[in-house]
Amino acid sequence: ACSLSGAGGELLCGGSLDAPDEVLLALFELVGQGAVALLGTVGGHDGPGAGSSAIPCRATLSVCLTDKAFEHCPTHADERPRRGPFRQMRALLPWARPECSEDAVGATDAEHAFLGAQGGCKEAAERRLFDYIRPRGDEPMAPAGFAELVPALRPYQRRAVAWMVAREQGREPHEAAHPLWVQVHVGQGRDFWYNPFSGQLSRERFAEHWEVPGGILADEMGLGKTVEVLACIMAHRCTAAAPAKPAVVPKLERPEWEDRVDCSCGEQSDLAGKYGGSYGGLWVQCGTCGAWQHGRCAGFARESQVPEQFICGRCARCKAGRVHPGQSSAT
Repeated sequence: ACSLSGAGGELLCGGSLDAPDEVLLALFELVGQGAVALLGTVGGHDGPGAGSSAIPCRATLSVCLTDKAFEHCPTHADERPRRGPFRQMRALLPWARPECSEDAVGATDAEHAFLGAQGGCKEAAERRLFDYIRPRGDEPMAPAGFAELVPALRPYQRRAVAWMVAREQGREPHEAAHPLWVQVHVGQGRDFWYNPFSGQLSRERFAEHWEVPGGILADEMGLGKTVEVLACIMAHRCTAAAPAKPAVVPKLERPEWEDRVDCSCGEQSDLAGKYGGSYGGLWVQCGTCGAWQHGRCAGFARESQVPEQFICGRCARCKAGRVHPGQSSAT
């Protein structure tokens, strides 16, 4: 029940608010938090029975959002709600503004299942979600074969190749509104945006993200991921110019052996400790360039850990940078 009182406290009219219990509870909590204010107005009745003492006036109750309702606005469209009256907003706003309901903004069954998996009844919602995302068999398919490819692709492999090509191509950039947010028209420059799936409010419009190209091919072992990737390469060939060949690193010549220090820590002094200096720890010598390094700097605490043929980091990088002509035997 609700009532409207005048400035002097006199009762102007009373009645009941026809709303579901969860809406009334949410309204009560939001008013108590200061996020919603109720504004009542009373005017003359101009319908049938005007002037009758039985119907003296017409009362209007407005539900108004305050600045406090926008205290926890997200900074980006996909930000997860952490604090704020989001649960109450999800109950109140669709009742007050039907265009803010999940169904009105085109929520799919899969989205409802995803939201249910995040909330209560997780097991049932997860089963529904997996049912919705399971391939139906009518997805786009790539050609059955390619001239350079010996095996013929199976139907599920053709669907995987078509999906990979689509992910590589991506979509053209656009500035459409984010699909999870609906604009609530209030007028007088006070429009705001509402997310019916999370209950969040925002005064700023969020644009839809550009689709990020790429993806993960996660077929199980033995289903032919190698063939699918090869078919993807053939179905979506690179049209850009070939990159310039990397400069060939000259073959690392072994210098004359000498007792010199060239440690990764920057130490280049004499062999301290080995020749009477202050450092008495383990020393290791590179088998390629002959430079001495502190054992701990090379990752060795004891002499038993040092391999028979130790190579310093600099020589290892030079070796890795060499270009080896010929065909690789790796798959």
